[in-house]
Amino acid sequence: CYSVDHMSEPRACDLLARARVVYCAVLFPPAVVRLAAEEVCRAGGFFCVNLSAPFVVRDAARRSLLLEILPRVDVLFGNE
Repeated sequence: CYSVDHMSEPRACDLLARARVVYCAVLFPPAVVRLAAEEVCRAGGFFCVNLSAPFVVRDAARRSLLLEILPRVDVLFGNE
């Protein structure tokens, strides 16, 4: 599983900064999702999010994260 330490490494930050499109599931650790959203938005890329499962919007913590990052989301995918 990805961690903030992993995503903060220079190579990972460089990849996020150069990416045109980043696809992320809300099931990743919240700090990682926030970091990815911020970096992709700052670099001008497209940030795509998958709700992953119905419980994501039912779970208060995941719903809170989703509402927090939603302004940075360019494409939102939903599953049944």
